[in-house]
Amino acid sequence: MSNPERRNFVRIDKKSLVSYTLLHPDKAELETGMGRSTDLSLKGLQLELPKDVSTDDLLSLTLSIDGSLISVSGRVAWVEHEEDHGTRVGLEILSVPAEYEQEIQKLLMHRTNP
Repeated sequence: MSNPERRNFVRIDKKSLVSYTLLHPDKAELETGMGRSTDLSLKGLQLELPKDVSTDDLLSLTLSIDGSLISVSGRVAWVEHEEDHGTRVGLEILSVPAEYEQEIQKLLMHRTNP
């Protein structure tokens, strides 16, 4: 028997370069790097990272959505290791910034009204 779909928000296929910082639980910076988003939703996004991270790690990101640089932070919800391609990560956004929400809403509107 398969698990029911757990997503509550529509995913938008959107590839973008992302700078990330791995944070210690006390918010101290542990490591920085570059990755790529592969899809976005109102409460999360999927990333491809060159380095390994663990479930429940905290990440701070800066990503570009249609020319707007937006910073978000979140918790790593899941991790999949891909041979020769780094790590795929599901990030749950802990506090959704207004500018991120606005950009997602614009993308959703464009998707339904091209």
